[in-house]
Amino acid sequence: TYHLPLPGKGKNEGKFALRNFTLSEEESLGDSTGDLSTPRLRTFRGKIVHNDKTHEVSGKGNGPISALLDAIEREFNVSANVREYSEHAVRADAAQIGSNASEKRGQSRAQAASYVELVRADDSEKLGANKAPGFWGVGIDADITATSLKAVLSAISNMF
Repeated sequence: TYHLPLPGKGKNEGKFALRNFTLSEEESLGDSTGDLSTPRLRTFRGKIVHNDKTHEVSGKGNGPISALLDAIEREFNVSANVREYSEHAVRADAAQIGSNASEKRGQSRAQAASYVELVRADDSEKLGANKAPGFWGVGIDADITATSLKAVLSAISNMF
């Protein structure tokens, strides 16, 4: 079950659902010479609905997904690792593409889908990452970052 909510209705959401979020980036963790090969640190702040209650959460990681997983672990005591991840475009209105009016307004009908497979961290440690049971989720949105975050919450919803 992918727990895709119906647009404007919110039905079919999983046990965890994203309401809003912000991401911020801390200064590079690189050395004093400005070496950017060292991973950056991202902070996720957002509202997640769990069992009809809104939780304000925050977490840190080297990207949006790891920061969200850190926030989930802190707030809900659920620890998971990403085993698989993919994304792709799902729709674009051909009439809108190339239209000067649309481009000027910055509007697009393009959407993206992200798919993620999570494994429980303790299962991964006990059984090995390849043998642990996986839980899939999907997210669809016009914002590619939001799709990945929604996919993670869809997969977390399938864990329980």
